[in-house]
Amino acid sequence: MQDWGKLIWCYGYSSQTQTLSSYRIALYEGGSLFGTRRSEMEKRLEEAIEKLKALDPNRHEPDITIQTRPDGRKVFFSLFGFGPGGAGYCAYTTLPGRAYDLLVMRIEDSEDDIPVDQKLGAPARPSRILTDIFARIEDEIIDAMDILSGKGTEE
Repeated sequence: MQDWGKLIWCYGYSSQTQTLSSYRIALYEGGSLFGTRRSEMEKRLEEAIEKLKALDPNRHEPDITIQTRPDGRKVFFSLFGFGPGGAGYCAYTTLPGRAYDLLVMRIEDSEDDIPVDQKLGAPARPSRILTDIFARIEDEIIDAMDILSGKGTEE
């Protein structure tokens, strides 16, 4: 994840004995995430979403979307990989003040490479979709940024 931008902090959440889902949360220096490829990635995602809508206007893919926050910032949600081993989804945005880029990834393992007797019998599944999880993480980080900057303190 270091080569995706100027990494400041990254943490992973997983439990190989309970679930097939894992998460990564990373903060990058503002404007560095995906480097010069970012604007092209965002443009292609916008085009792909439009093509999906044209194929089936009633279909809704909550983890493949673009949301606009009240302050005008866009949050991009996308499939970033899939195959026999599973799938990966990511969500990212530049946080207010442009000091940080936030990236949240959810990786789903399909256990294709695990012997049948070693597979999880009834793995725990996420109860929330990535758009909900991302919004909560984003809010917590923005609140922490406000507290550190003195905006979140009472006078």
